[in-house]
Parts: sequence; C-alpha cells; structure tokens
Amino acid sequence: MASWKSLEYALQMVKPVKADLENLIRLWIKKNKRENRRLEFKLKIDLGTPGAKAEFIRDVIALANSEGENPREDGHLVIGFKNGKHHDSRNEHYDGATFGQILDAYIYPPVDTAYEEYGNNARPHVGVLIVRPKAEFLYVVSKRLLDEKGQSLLYPGQCWGRKSDRKVELSGEAIHVRLRDILDQQIEEATDPLKTRNKKLEHQSGPAFEVRKIRFEMEATLEWGAIESHLQKLVPYAQEFDHIVKHEVLDAVMIVTGRTRQGIPLDVAQSVDTVLMEVMPIKSGGLHHPAREEFSEEDQKLLNRMEHAAFEITWDACRYLRDIKIVEVAARLYWVLIRFATLNRLRHLQSESLRNARQCRQICTEERTGKTFPEGHKQLREAIADALDAFECDGYEVKTPSPKALESSDFDTCVAIVKTGDAVNWKSAKEELPCATALAIAWKDKQIVGVGAIKRERREYAADIAKKSGVEFPSETLELGYVAVSPDHRGHNLSHCIVRALLNQHTGRLFATTSSDYMKRTLTRFGFVSKGKEWKGRKYMLSFWDKE
Repeated sequence: MASWKSLEYALQMVKPVKADLENLIRLWIKKNKRENRRLEFKLKIDLGTPGAKAEFIRDVIALANSEGENPREDGHLVIGFKNGKHHDSRNEHYDGATFGQILDAYIYPPVDTAYEEYGNNARPHVGVLIVRPKAEFLYVVSKRLLDEKGQSLLYPGQCWGRKSDRKVELSGEAIHVRLRDILDQQIEEATDPLKTRNKKLEHQSGPAFEVRKIRFEMEATLEWGAIESHLQKLVPYAQEFDHIVKHEVLDAVMIVTGRTRQGIPLDVAQSVDTVLMEVMPIKSGGLHHPAREEFSEEDQKLLNRMEHAAFEITWDACRYLRDIKIVEVAARLYWVLIRFATLNRLRHLQSESLRNARQCRQICTEERTGKTFPEGHKQLREAIADALDAFECDGYEVKTPSPKALESSDFDTCVAIVKTGDAVNWKSAKEELPCATALAIAWKDKQIVGVGAIKRERREYAADIAKKSGVEFPSETLELGYVAVSPDHRGHNLSHCIVRALLNQHTGRLFATTSSDYMKRTLTRFGFVSKGKEWKGRKYMLSFWDKE
C-alpha cells in the first residue's frame, strides 16, 4: 500500500498549473520583476490599428524565438502591468481566440499559444498570453501587413528574438545561424541512440566487462577476506571510468552491502566506503563548496544508487549486527550524502537520504533480544545533525543575550512572536522571559524574528508537570520553552538553531512540554526523549520531553 507521503506527493502533482502560474505572475508584479528573454510586460494590447497589430505579432515572434535552448521554455506576455503601473484587463475584453487567429494568420509555422486571465473584485485583473514554442522551429512572418497608407509594416521572412529584456530583429546571417543550430540539434538527437549503442558495445569488451568478472568472483565466494580483496580491485575502475563502468562497480558493491547482516567485518565495510566515495560524482566541488558543474541525470542515478547501498549496510548494521563500529562507517556515508545533497540542492537525494537515515536511527530504539541500541541511535542522530548544521539559518543571526541587556521593546517583540504560535500562554511569557536563565533570539537584519528560553527554576510548576505526566524528575530541573518563530520566517529551521544556541548555554538536565509535531521533531533531534502520558493543556494535549 502506498504511504501517505507518496499519496500527498501524487495529489500535489495533479494541482492545476493555472493556480501556480497565477501565483507566479502575482509575485512578478509584487516584485516589479524585470523583463527577460522569456518575459514581457504590456500595460494593454491594442489591436485596433495595423501598427498596434504588427507590434503584437513582433512581440510574440520574439518570445517564441530563443537563443538556442532545447527544449525552449514557455514565454509569457503579461498584459495589465508595466513599470509599476496597473491597467485592469477585464475592461479590454481580451479574447484568446482572437489572439490566436491573428497570430496564425501572420506567423509561420503556427505557434502554440493560450490566454489566461486572473483577478477578482478586490484587485485589478491581469492577463497572460502563454507562448509555447518548439525548439525545432524558427518562427517568421508569413505574409505582408500594410498600414492605412499601404506601407509595409511586416513582410514575409522577418524574424525577431529577445536579448535579455529587449526585442531585436534578426538579420539574415543570424537567421541562418539559428537554422544551422536547429539542424545540428536534430542531427545530434537522431544519432544519439547510435552513439549510445556504440559506447555500450565498446564497454562490453572493455573495463565494464572486467568489473563484471570481479562481481562474478564476489558472488561465488562467502569468504570476507576474498571479498575485501575484490573490493580493492574495484577502486581504479570507480576512479577512472565513466557512468557505465561506475554502475557496474555499484552492482558489485551491492553484492557486499546485501550481505551485511551475515556479519560484515569492519575492514570490508571500510572498503565499501572507499569504493563508494570514488564512485561519487564530485563535479569539481566537494563537501565544502557547491559543484561548479550541473549534475546530469546519469550523475543523479549514481548518487541515488549510492544512497541505496548506504541504506542496505546501515539498516542491517542497526537492525541485525548492532555493531557500533559498522554503524560509524555507515553514519559517515550518510553524513557525506546528506551534506553533499544539501550543499548542491539535490532535493530528491537529500529527502531520500534523510528519510532512510532516520528510519535506520529509529530501528535502533527497537528491542532485539531484550535490548535497544542507543549507541547506534546517537551516532546516526549526530551524523544527520552535523551534516545539516552548516546550511541552517542561512541569512539569520541567532544571539544569546543576557535578559538584562534587552530593551523592553525587544521583550514586547518576543512576546508578540510567542503569541503568534498560539500554543503558549503569552501572558506567562511576558512575565517569564525577562527572568529567564538563558535566552536565544533570532535576528533578520535588525528585526527579531524568533525566540526561545531556558526558564528560571520553578519548583512548584515542575512538580505539577511531574504529576500530570506521571514522570518523576527533580523539581529543580529547568524547562526549555517559549520557542517560537515569526510566521513570515518559518521554514528555515530557525527553531533548530534557537534550541542549539540554548543548549550551548546550559549543562545538566532539562525538560520541555509541547503539543507541536514540528517541535517534537526538533526536541528529538537534540536528544530529548518523550516520556510519560499526555495531558490536557490550555488548548491542546501536551507531552513531556526529558533530556538527562
């Protein structure tokens, strides 16, 4: 059965594109976005005169013709906004069918267009003509258009393109260059399958075949010493050759990772790690700088298969072996994958790596032969946190000032942010924040956007929480709380940064109470453990979290 996550993703994929485009256009208008080779703004379209009609045709041809990208992106002619000025398009009664008839009559080959209009009674309507060109065509004027005096405004063969934010007429030489580029692209597409086949045939009798022979030898033995020797033989193939050979190397590595539960020795696990690091396409980047080149589809396939191999060895090490030395090797693999994916914005790889690493971490909490595996849980938790730390809170500054150093206006801002969370009694926050043992405040430029605190010692309150949760703990234990982020700045992991800053200011036991699923994940990440029973809070059911 498909997971809820998979179902949610599928539902997202079928949302109307129209809503997405409307939001995008609203954003362009809000930010007064500059025109580019795929975007032009018009206050209005006037088709009442031959001159205005000719200008409209030129605009569409220019948007349709691009500087050689394949496939060409859609062009957008936004109508009703220009240089910060608005003109309500509903007053003009634009019609997509009329636009299409004019364009079909004067452009060859016919260009695919669609007209949409957005708006409501509260805001001006705005229209957009979506131009969907094909990379294999260069669009030109198909017939003459005359003005009222019989002068030519357009004549057959004329052609325009866009350079940055302006429209330019293409000369005869430029048109020939564009046509030659299109022909070269068509030839390349037609011959690609043959080139791929020839390359595959070459590898079948070369290094890929040699790697395959090593894999056959690995499959035929159960001796870990022999397997470790074969892994060492794979290293130069992983280093020196292309994707086809690297995939063969991964096939061989997965023979080993699939046997982890059979008692993989540490030196074999380390050899797996070595080979996987050599397979990894760094692209002149690394683990401290983004790659200087884009990752191809083949690169990403390699990375995804690497993650699968890492998952095999990590899962079995956590579930069956429970050998901390093997888990250390596996955790390092996931540290590399998560950090690399985050640094290079490889969203799918990052998501899969985090999900699978957390699954393995969770397995460590399950009892086997009457015991859990806290060492493995800690190792994976720290690897995941460390891999993400460098990328959190980018553009924000988290400070830990003394409560005595803050102005009353700063406290007012912090209380207002706590109030937006709607989970904590803000009146309590107003009294307690100035008395806090430690504060952490997140700033964006000169604005406070997040807050958290380790509260002062409150023995009676702590005793009451112990009674409600059913968890016995010392009444002098301090509470971590009031963690809140301004709504406009959520989604940047600021709560993680705030909690980390607070923990750096404190040694010893802490507790926390929360009803928020997001806060529960944050607390789990920093070593808090849910204990006891839930109880009814001011608005929601609360749970108790302990960090010894």
